[in-house]
Amino acid sequence: AIMSTKGMSNVASRYLIDVLELPVFVLHDFDVSGFAILNTLRDSTDRYYYDHKVQVVDLGLRLEDVEAYGLESESVVHRREWWCRGITDKERTFLQDRRVELNAFTSKDLVSWIENKLAENGVRKVVPDEKTLVAAWRRQIEVNLLGGLIDGALDCGTQEPRRDRGT
Repeated sequence: AIMSTKGMSNVASRYLIDVLELPVFVLHDFDVSGFAILNTLRDSTDRYYYDHKVQVVDLGLRLEDVEAYGLESESVVHRREWWCRGITDKERTFLQDRRVELNAFTSKDLVSWIENKLAENGVRKVVPDEKTLVAAWRRQIEVNLLGGLIDGALDCGTQEPRRDRGT
């Protein structure tokens, strides 16, 4: 499943992670905010305290990815002091005045990079067997046909009844 919080996670997303007790893979930009997003998902906070041990896996952009893919950085000015847990000294120096967003990737490279990150963390594609695929395909055809019949029946119920001219 894919979940997007469009930035900093909210209490509802952390609650979902907590009750599902499933590993969470986090994609984020290579910037201070990206690491804040990661750490907020990883740790209990004043706003949400995890009842369970959550497994948060950092798949986010790192300096080695920026260098390997030749991604373009942009300048940034920090309005206050910051720190990021889990980064190297070289990354800390870079992040003093630069950042790199995921959208610096070409679409093809982004997909390839995400697939590689998932594979590095033991995630595999699940491809159903032929019998399961055929059953799913047939079920979808039935759903589409039934939906069309239902729509047709509903349309008939909204039309004015026909009247003879003589009455």
